[in-house]
Amino acid sequence: YFLVILNFVLCLKLFSASYYDMGSPTLTDIWVDHANGHDSNNGNSRTTAYKTIGRAWSRVPGGTLSGTGYRILLAPGDYPESSIPVYLENKHGSAQFPIIVQSADASSTDGSNSSLNPRLHGYLNLNNIRYIYFINVNVVTDPGYGGGGNNIHFDGNSQYILLRNCKFDGFDGSTRQPQETLKINQC
Repeated sequence: YFLVILNFVLCLKLFSASYYDMGSPTLTDIWVDHANGHDSNNGNSRTTAYKTIGRAWSRVPGGTLSGTGYRILLAPGDYPESSIPVYLENKHGSAQFPIIVQSADASSTDGSNSSLNPRLHGYLNLNNIRYIYFINVNVVTDPGYGGGGNNIHFDGNSQYILLRNCKFDGFDGSTRQPQETLKINQC
């Protein structure tokens, strides 16, 4: 009985939003700007940003990362469903080499309502992903879009997920469209 209570208290501390310190991971930045980028660019800077998240995601190697993690920096603005991969899967970061999807401009204190947060219009499905962090990124449902999916869904042994200052909104203004707004199963 004492062990169960102790485990519960330790879990509360572990999952406290202010507890997790990402440290100083080794990262390679990949830039995305849907309004001004082009997928024929190299994605190495704001001025040579890709247009789609799918193109940036394809630069992150599959399997277990070593030597560097990857930070996908999203310029403010709207990212349509066509710019987002249907599945983000089979990529394994680590504490030293994570995969980070984050606003290029919002600070850690701006919060989920910041106009600097990029807005992803579509459903995110993540399968078998490790050490993935979403920071200051919003996933929203467009009027009349979808139904039956999830704004963001982690499954298939995904582990070490951090969602910080994000907003997941499945309400399109008249109807709650997704099956679940945030779904985490088999993780």
